[in-house]
Amino acid sequence: MKLATTAALVSFFGLMALSQHKTGQGAAAASGSSVVSVVESKIRQAWQDFKEKKADAYAALLDDDFTAVEIDGKGPHDKKASVAEVTAGTLNSYSLKDLKVIPLGPNAALATYTVNADGIMPDGKIVHSTIAATDVWVRRAGNWKNLRYHESELR
Repeated sequence: MKLATTAALVSFFGLMALSQHKTGQGAAAASGSSVVSVVESKIRQAWQDFKEKKADAYAALLDDDFTAVEIDGKGPHDKKASVAEVTAGTLNSYSLKDLKVIPLGPNAALATYTVNADGIMPDGKIVHSTIAATDVWVRRAGNWKNLRYHESELR
Protein backbone atom coordinates (compact mmCIF):
# COMPACT_ATOMS: atom_id res chain seq x y z
CA MET A 1 0.00 0.00 0.00
CA LYS A 2 2.80 2.37 0.93
CA LEU A 3 4.61 1.55 -2.33
CA ALA A 4 1.45 2.17 -4.40
CA THR A 5 0.88 5.53 -2.68
CA THR A 6 4.51 6.54 -3.27
CA ALA A 7 4.29 5.49 -6.94
CA ALA A 8 1.07 7.46 -7.36
CA LEU A 9 2.60 10.57 -5.79
CA VAL A 10 5.74 10.30 -7.93
CA SER A 11 3.59 9.90 -11.04
CA PHE A 12 1.38 12.84 -10.06
CA PHE A 13 4.30 15.19 -9.38
CA GLY A 14 6.09 13.98 -12.50
CA LEU A 15 3.04 14.82 -14.61
CA MET A 16 2.77 18.22 -12.91
CA ALA A 17 6.42 18.99 -13.69
CA LEU A 18 6.00 17.86 -17.30
CA SER A 19 2.88 19.98 -17.64
CA GLN A 20 4.64 23.06 -16.28
CA HIS A 21 7.61 22.45 -18.58
CA LYS A 22 5.34 22.29 -21.64
CA THR A 23 3.47 25.39 -20.48
CA GLY A 24 6.78 27.21 -20.16
CA GLN A 25 7.66 26.23 -23.71
CA GLY A 26 4.31 27.52 -24.90
CA ALA A 27 4.92 30.82 -23.12
CA ALA A 28 8.38 31.05 -24.70
CA ALA A 29 6.91 30.38 -28.13
CA ALA A 30 4.22 33.00 -27.56
CA SER A 31 6.88 35.44 -26.39
CA GLY A 32 8.95 34.67 -29.51
CA SER A 33 5.97 35.31 -31.77
CA SER A 34 5.37 38.59 -29.92
CA VAL A 35 8.97 39.64 -30.62
CA VAL A 36 8.51 38.75 -34.28
CA SER A 37 5.32 40.80 -34.68
CA VAL A 38 6.69 43.81 -32.77
CA VAL A 39 9.95 43.91 -34.72
CA GLU A 40 8.17 43.39 -38.07
CA SER A 41 5.90 46.31 -37.22
CA LYS A 42 8.86 48.51 -36.22
CA ILE A 43 10.69 47.76 -39.48
CA ARG A 44 7.62 48.64 -41.55
CA GLN A 45 7.15 51.82 -39.50
CA ALA A 46 10.79 52.86 -39.98
CA TRP A 47 10.53 52.55 -43.75
CA GLN A 48 7.24 54.46 -43.82
CA ASP A 49 8.63 57.21 -41.56
CA PHE A 50 11.64 57.51 -43.86
CA LYS A 51 9.40 57.77 -46.93
CA GLU A 52 7.16 60.36 -45.29
CA LYS A 53 10.23 62.34 -44.10
CA LYS A 54 9.24 62.00 -40.44
CA ALA A 55 12.75 62.46 -39.08
CA ASP A 56 11.76 62.57 -35.39
CA ALA A 57 9.61 59.44 -35.65
CA TYR A 58 12.39 57.67 -37.55
CA ALA A 59 14.99 58.74 -34.96
CA ALA A 60 12.80 57.39 -32.15
CA LEU A 61 13.11 53.90 -33.68
CA LEU A 62 16.93 53.99 -33.64
CA ASP A 63 19.09 53.10 -30.67
CA ASP A 64 21.57 55.77 -29.56
CA ASP A 65 24.37 53.35 -30.58
CA PHE A 66 22.80 52.77 -34.03
CA THR A 67 25.08 52.28 -37.03
CA ALA A 68 24.25 51.61 -40.66
CA VAL A 69 26.19 50.45 -43.70
CA GLU A 70 24.37 51.42 -46.86
CA ILE A 71 24.79 51.05 -50.61
CA ASP A 72 26.16 54.59 -50.90
CA GLY A 73 29.61 53.15 -50.20
CA LYS A 74 30.44 55.85 -47.63
CA GLY A 75 31.04 53.43 -44.78
CA PRO A 76 29.25 53.24 -41.46
CA HIS A 77 26.77 55.99 -40.55
CA ASP A 78 25.84 56.79 -36.99
CA LYS A 79 22.35 57.69 -35.79
CA LYS A 80 22.74 61.41 -36.49
CA ALA A 81 23.89 60.86 -40.09
CA SER A 82 21.15 58.31 -40.73
CA VAL A 83 18.44 60.64 -39.44
CA ALA A 84 19.83 63.47 -41.61
CA GLU A 85 19.27 61.25 -44.67
CA VAL A 86 15.52 61.26 -44.01
CA THR A 87 15.16 64.81 -45.27
CA ALA A 88 18.19 64.90 -47.61
CA GLY A 89 16.87 62.56 -50.30
CA THR A 90 13.50 61.24 -51.41
CA LEU A 91 12.18 57.71 -51.13
CA ASN A 92 9.41 57.67 -53.73
CA SER A 93 8.34 54.07 -53.25
CA TYR A 94 9.45 50.85 -51.60
CA SER A 95 8.26 47.32 -51.01
CA LEU A 96 9.51 44.85 -48.41
CA LYS A 97 9.64 41.16 -49.28
CA ASP A 98 10.67 37.98 -47.51
CA LEU A 99 10.74 39.66 -44.10
CA LYS A 100 11.98 37.19 -41.50
CA VAL A 101 12.56 38.00 -37.84
CA ILE A 102 14.52 35.59 -35.65
CA PRO A 103 14.37 36.22 -31.90
CA LEU A 104 17.84 35.93 -30.36
CA GLY A 105 16.43 36.00 -26.84
CA PRO A 106 13.89 38.12 -25.01
CA ASN A 107 15.72 41.39 -25.79
CA ALA A 108 17.25 40.95 -29.24
CA ALA A 109 16.19 39.96 -32.73
CA LEU A 110 17.75 39.60 -36.17
CA ALA A 111 15.71 40.58 -39.23
CA THR A 112 16.45 39.92 -42.89
CA TYR A 113 14.45 41.10 -45.88
CA THR A 114 14.60 42.37 -49.42
CA VAL A 115 13.65 45.91 -50.41
CA ASN A 116 12.73 47.24 -53.82
CA ALA A 117 13.21 51.01 -53.61
CA ASP A 118 12.90 53.96 -55.98
CA GLY A 119 14.06 57.40 -55.01
CA ILE A 120 16.38 60.31 -55.42
CA MET A 121 19.70 60.49 -53.57
CA PRO A 122 20.76 63.77 -51.92
CA ASP A 123 23.10 64.42 -54.89
CA GLY A 124 20.11 64.20 -57.29
CA LYS A 125 20.94 60.73 -58.61
CA ILE A 126 17.82 58.68 -59.36
CA VAL A 127 17.99 55.24 -57.78
CA HIS A 128 16.09 52.04 -58.55
CA SER A 129 17.50 49.39 -56.23
CA THR A 130 16.88 45.92 -54.95
CA ILE A 131 18.52 45.62 -51.57
CA ALA A 132 19.17 42.74 -49.18
CA ALA A 133 18.83 44.21 -45.69
CA THR A 134 19.76 42.95 -42.25
CA ASP A 135 18.70 44.63 -39.01
CA VAL A 136 19.60 43.90 -35.39
CA TRP A 137 16.91 45.07 -32.97
CA VAL A 138 17.32 45.32 -29.19
CA ARG A 139 14.89 45.99 -26.38
CA ARG A 140 16.26 48.61 -24.02
CA ALA A 141 14.25 50.13 -21.18
CA GLY A 142 11.21 48.27 -22.55
CA ASN A 143 11.44 49.78 -26.06
CA TRP A 144 12.51 48.01 -29.25
CA LYS A 145 15.19 49.97 -31.13
CA ASN A 146 17.17 49.32 -34.29
CA LEU A 147 20.81 48.90 -33.27
CA ARG A 148 22.36 47.90 -36.59
CA TYR A 149 21.32 48.11 -40.25
CA HIS A 150 23.25 46.72 -43.19
CA GLU A 151 22.26 46.68 -46.84
CA SER A 152 23.79 45.18 -49.95
CA GLU A 153 22.59 45.93 -53.45
CA LEU A 154 21.38 42.90 -55.39
CA ARG A 155 21.95 42.81 -59.12
